[in-house]
Amino acid sequence: MMADTYQYPVFFEFDNLIEAQRKKIERYFRVRRKSGGGECGPLTRVNDNVYSIAFKCQEDQQAVLKRSEHDVELEDGPVVLTVRASLEPRTATAPAQSPQDVPASTPPPSGEEEELHLGDNVKDDPKHDEELAAMACSSLLYAEEVRTKDLDE
Repeated sequence: MMADTYQYPVFFEFDNLIEAQRKKIERYFRVRRKSGGGECGPLTRVNDNVYSIAFKCQEDQQAVLKRSEHDVELEDGPVVLTVRASLEPRTATAPAQSPQDVPASTPPPSGEEEELHLGDNVKDDPKHDEELAAMACSSLLYAEEVRTKDLDE
């Protein structure tokens, strides 16, 4: 199958992408000196306004992701595409590393997973990690409460 050769996707949002724009964006990502990309498959629509394009080489995907904003010249002027590695919307509390990036080693004994993922910045301080996780959760809850209050008034 051809799809298997392009297994390193990047995602971006775009409203009402028309065929001519689709072709231009595909071409842009194929030109390494413009986008950092390289050989890639067709641009595909993932859902309402999210599209993805998958690269043959992981290095090309990483180069495209390294520069999160890409200026692409379209017929009706330039657009800025903000690319990301996954479909999940960006949040302030999301770790920069996605699970695929963690080397596949033997699974740690239970209870140590959190320490591995959160402990990259602060070494040997699991208490600090728990505080960070708690702060992240409470800040999300707080934002949600504020939003709900605004709707009520």
